[in-house]
Amino acid sequence: MSKNVLITGASGGFGTLTTKLLLQKGYAVVATMRNASTKNKDVAAELQAAGAKIVEIDVTSTDSVNAGVQKAIELLGSLDIVINNAGVGCAGMIEHFTPEDMQRLFDINVFGIQRINRAVLPHMRQQGSGLIVYISSLLGRITMPFYGIYNASKWALEALSEAADLGGTAAALDRAEVALDHAMLDADDQALATASAQHAWVTSVLEDAASRARTASTCSPRSCAT
Repeated sequence: MSKNVLITGASGGFGTLTTKLLLQKGYAVVATMRNASTKNKDVAAELQAAGAKIVEIDVTSTDSVNAGVQKAIELLGSLDIVINNAGVGCAGMIEHFTPEDMQRLFDINVFGIQRINRAVLPHMRQQGSGLIVYISSLLGRITMPFYGIYNASKWALEALSEAADLGGTAAALDRAEVALDHAMLDADDQALATASAQHAWVTSVLEDAASRARTASTCSPRSCAT
């Protein structure tokens, strides 16, 4: 597989760690984030020094996404792997969340991914290949007290990803869903690499997902993550 990667939400957490790991393994990475020249300038400089190309993308803005994806293609020449990592969490009693609160959460966790996919799919379709990875959550499979609104956004993401396997996107493109919260992607194997030894238990899960994704033209999220 070619090694040109775009990852969203690279300004912190697993987005930063994933970017560093991919760079260490020889991938060309466009790391996207908001506020790359202000709030996130330190991490942007750190990733740039490590070899990443930094592109500003706000996934809540269609114009920002379209411009950022186009710039990433210009910088790398192609996009072989897209990792939909950007997301936010929340917790609290459901009745305390206004519809506007919910909309802001869904605008990142669900609509933001749709914006990215709509921007990258025509390019991948034209080149005849590509892998889209969805960073989901265990809370997209179960519910927990005080996480109802976050649950709803991740359940929506699960449905969006699974629907792609029913003819919702172009053929000849692979997709995989990572429904784990304490892990980091290693796209070299389309698998999961752990950020530290304490997360080693998740490695086998994503290795299995990678194996299934490589042996099928499409990969059902329900079979790709457990």
